Amino acid sequence: MSEKNVGQEKWRPLNSIKIASIGRLFVLGLIILGVLVLFTSITFIHNTSTTESAWNLFEEAQSEKARALNKLRSELGYGGMIHHFKNFILRGGEERMRLVDLNLGGAKSAISNYQSLVTSAREKRALDGITTTLDNYYFSLLKAKELIDSGSSTVSIDDVVKIYDGPALEGLSVLSEEIDTAIQSKNMSKAGLMNILRKAVGYGGMIHNFKNYILRREEKYKVSAQKELVTAQDILNKYLALNNTTEERESIQILIHTFNKYKDALIKAEKLIGEGLSVNEIDKAILVDDAPALNALAVLSHELYKQINFQAQTVTNTLHHMSVTGLRFIVISLTLISLLIALSLWLIHARITRPISHLTNAMTKLTKNDLDISLDEVMEKNEIGEMAYAVQIFKENIIERKQAENALRINEKKYRGLLENSSDGMVIVDKQGKIETINQQLLLMTGYASAELISQPIEILVPKRFKSHEQLREDYVDKPRSRKVGDHDELFVQRKDGTEFPADISLNPLASGNDLCVSATVRDITERKEADEQLNYQACHDALTGLVNRREFERRTERLLATIQQDKKEHALCFMDLDQFKVVNDTCGHAAGDELLRQLTLALQNVARKRDTLARIGGDEFGLLMEHC
Repeated sequence: MSEKNVGQEKWRPLNSIKIASIGRLFVLGLIILGVLVLFTSITFIHNTSTTESAWNLFEEAQSEKARALNKLRSELGYGGMIHHFKNFILRGGEERMRLVDLNLGGAKSAISNYQSLVTSAREKRALDGITTTLDNYYFSLLKAKELIDSGSSTVSIDDVVKIYDGPALEGLSVLSEEIDTAIQSKNMSKAGLMNILRKAVGYGGMIHNFKNYILRREEKYKVSAQKELVTAQDILNKYLALNNTTEERESIQILIHTFNKYKDALIKAEKLIGEGLSVNEIDKAILVDDAPALNALAVLSHELYKQINFQAQTVTNTLHHMSVTGLRFIVISLTLISLLIALSLWLIHARITRPISHLTNAMTKLTKNDLDISLDEVMEKNEIGEMAYAVQIFKENIIERKQAENALRINEKKYRGLLENSSDGMVIVDKQGKIETINQQLLLMTGYASAELISQPIEILVPKRFKSHEQLREDYVDKPRSRKVGDHDELFVQRKDGTEFPADISLNPLASGNDLCVSATVRDITERKEADEQLNYQACHDALTGLVNRREFERRTERLLATIQQDKKEHALCFMDLDQFKVVNDTCGHAAGDELLRQLTLALQNVARKRDTLARIGGDEFGLLMEHC
């Protein structure tokens, strides 16, 4: 046994392995890699989602502008400047004045921090408006001190030191909008809720309107205070729905309890105002202890700070975990990819490229009519062996194809001679309805060039109104037979310019190798139809006047008589003749008499209705059939 044969026998078991089996192993490897990628992707998505959520909370809470705005609302609102300022007017006291001054300083400090950041022109205008309002409050504070020392009434003091808060409130609203636009948080966080809560109960909110209602007794302040208390209650409920610590839940309950007291105080204040009590008497009667609520707000702020630090640590840990997981994934993926690449190279070269190259050479020889080929791969019991067997079948098909081509050439010569020598138009189409051959006579009839029609669907010669032609052609292919079409309907052929001509068409099935073709003979019957139409017209009309003749007039009269009982309609029949018409013919000649008859016809047609039948019965006699008169 030769060394080559020994090598072939050695690898025979591997040669019998089907490519599909190797492919399945390859796919299995890809699935394992895919599962690994999926698992890693899910882990990354989860970690990324956790990181993103934590980072959004951290970013929203730690935004320098957000912190500055939160500080500003804290200094101005509930437990801040406006709270102490209104209490100073109501109750006086050096300590309250000092607290107002401290809050004004803290507010301006927050504004300075905000201004030190990158701000838009809109934010700068907002900060200027707030600063101006704070300056006005400072001067009003000094004025209020003078009036209190002079013994002025509370109402008169409030009236003198009243401040227009519009620029400051609008400015705070603008700053909130700018920060919300920059952060673009999809979910409301605790930091966001805290900011809204301070807005609802602070400057321009509940406490501001509550104190104004006591001082000024105007209904609008009570309504606004009640509305802001509802908003605060809603915010606290949303806060409760979040994941809270015990301290946070307790603080929220304290705030809810305090705000409920303010609701009761508004109701009581309305009653006391109705009883005519003074501002100071009402203030003492409805006094609410704000210390627990202010302490609760401080606890919420402290807990929020702790949670922010926790979220920051979560981001750090998650990023580290993602880094380690990513490194492991890279190592495992590179290993699997390397194995798959090696397997792919072996599969492509040993089991695909080399055998297919040999088969390709064999097929190339077959295309050159070289039938001396060796196909050892036929012995392999895999896809390559099946391909080699297919090449052998291909060889046999080549022989059959050549025989069919010879027969086709003979038939084509026969058909072409028949086509070119025919006086009628002829066309041959395949079973798909595409034109294969067309003779010169039909080209002359339609105005097309041969190149414009070959391989085109036969429907190019069929007027578009015959929409069922394609279905009729398919039915004929299913049951081919020699026949003349159009026995009951007129057939038309469409020219290149879109015009049509009537035609007689005969169909005959033709065998073309293993395929079926259809031969159509087309005869232009335009002249015949015109002659028929002329004969039909002459048979029913008078040659001189163009009116219907006696025969057609009687036929229409009989038609009406046959339907008169059924239709229950009334009709009129008139007969007319010309007196002394013979004198005209004798004295002026028959040409004048004929012209007189034509002029009389025109006159009668002008007075007759379109539905009426005007006829020349004979000579100078006329009939008029008036339907439905």
